[in-house]
Amino acid sequence: MAIGGALSVGLIGLKAFIIQLQAFISPGLPYFSIIGLPDASLSEARERVKSGCTAAGVAWPQTRVTVNMSPASLPKRGSSHDLAIAASVLSAQGIIDPECLTDTVVLGELNLDGTVLPINGLLPILLHVRNQAVRRVVVPRANRDEAELVDGVDVAYVSHVGELMEMYGAQAKVAAPRASVPVDSADQAFAPMVDVGDMRDVVDQDGAKRALQTAAAGGHHVLMMGPPGTGKTNTIINTIVTAFFNEKTVLFASYNNHPISNVFEKLLELKYRGKPIPFPVLRVGNMDKVREAVQYIKNVYTQIQSVTVFESTLDRNKEGRAERA
Repeated sequence: MAIGGALSVGLIGLKAFIIQLQAFISPGLPYFSIIGLPDASLSEARERVKSGCTAAGVAWPQTRVTVNMSPASLPKRGSSHDLAIAASVLSAQGIIDPECLTDTVVLGELNLDGTVLPINGLLPILLHVRNQAVRRVVVPRANRDEAELVDGVDVAYVSHVGELMEMYGAQAKVAAPRASVPVDSADQAFAPMVDVGDMRDVVDQDGAKRALQTAAAGGHHVLMMGPPGTGKTNTIINTIVTAFFNEKTVLFASYNNHPISNVFEKLLELKYRGKPIPFPVLRVGNMDKVREAVQYIKNVYTQIQSVTVFESTLDRNKEGRAERA
């Protein structure tokens, strides 16, 4: 019987907690299991870890391998535990001395070639680790900028599982990764695709933001007043864009033309993944403005005619509308 261990950190929201991993290599038919309330992406770590270790020159055990993540009562989510799972298995095999990992937190997502990909949520993890009895934290090299924001933590950086092995005196085959498109972390992947500001960019306007959220939820009118430079325009633009992507219509009116023109011009500058998008906005007023608005809508209609929309996308939108109703 061989048991190895490692430490990782889980997140529930922004609350972090230490996870103790134990890998048990026992007789039996080849099988790799992860227990301790893993979610779907964490359960898939079995293939990533096995392939990544093999890429580093490690002979994977041709027997039963079980990795337990405790506390077992707390859910474990995401792929940031891949490297810790690999470290626990490597220590169970004797490739890494188990004593080296007793006070070390290991974090990182593994690719099939053994490269370590960036993770999200590193900042609250390091802030939690700083107050624990942890000597060192191993993180992906791609997260270095974020890790350096936290003082008082000994952080080591790796870009391949083989580097982790060499860090603790084991021999490994570290292949240079092939050039590829950089992989976004989860935070980047789910960042807003429309290049506008965020409500967080509006400072000290909690009352106005709360009023807009309430009005949007209940379909009420809102009157915004205030001196220039207090964040009214950015707040209005974010509200309009959010309403648009939730298939809502917004009427924005003002007692003079300047605020309307300002919001209208910024909406015309919206971009989707770096490219301008035809935003369906009508700037009405005198007859000249009405003519311009009609011509603009005609141009928008012409542009969207060339956009291919698949039936599956329309079906998903219909289902989403039904759920929101």
